[in-house]
Amino acid sequence: MPASIETYAPPAYLYRFRNVGAKATMSNKSLRYEIDAIRRGQVWCGEYHKLNDAMEGLYEAGEQTRQNERWEEARGLIRNRKASVGIACFSELWNQALMWAHYADSFRGLCIKYDFRVLRETLPSRCSFSRISYADRLLDIGADLEDSRHLAKWILSTKHHSWAYEREWRLFNPSHGILEFNPRAVREVILGPRMPETVKRFLRNYIDGELIRESRISGYEVEVA
Repeated sequence: MPASIETYAPPAYLYRFRNVGAKATMSNKSLRYEIDAIRRGQVWCGEYHKLNDAMEGLYEAGEQTRQNERWEEARGLIRNRKASVGIACFSELWNQALMWAHYADSFRGLCIKYDFRVLRETLPSRCSFSRISYADRLLDIGADLEDSRHLAKWILSTKHHSWAYEREWRLFNPSHGILEFNPRAVREVILGPRMPETVKRFLRNYIDGELIRESRISGYEVEVA
């Protein structure tokens, strides 16, 4: 039996960058969704092929694996598992400028800070978290094809090293859709340094003011104001 893999030092907090649009009104679907998600304790788990990395889900199978009599069946199962699993993406960092640029509408959105322990303990038991591994070549899945669910998650937990700046963790749900957790897992809502003042005021009407933090640009750093 191979040695087990154990993680003893998970991060205390995870962060999620969000685009909330520029209109300070509930007709702004992005803004309304984020307000509801923060207040109710919700996160959307979507399809992997809708993520922004066009290389998501790619992998290699060596000659020995492809000659396995179960290969065609296993390949189909892996494909179906990847398609059916729901994914939500988080980061270990909140002050990474590229994350603000790419996922929070060029610093105009927000970043939600979650207590990782509370999040894990109050999500359904069917869910799991995985820390993304970064590599310079495609993952070779090896010859053990018994567990297609494990293989699908392994594939979706591996990305090219050019994405390493994201320090990403992924939440996996067996299906797509909204997951609920205890709202107290939300510890802060950090407003982007370019967020319009009208949107800031609007958010303060619906989100507990003790949760809200404003951020600013200081040289090449993003910091809490």
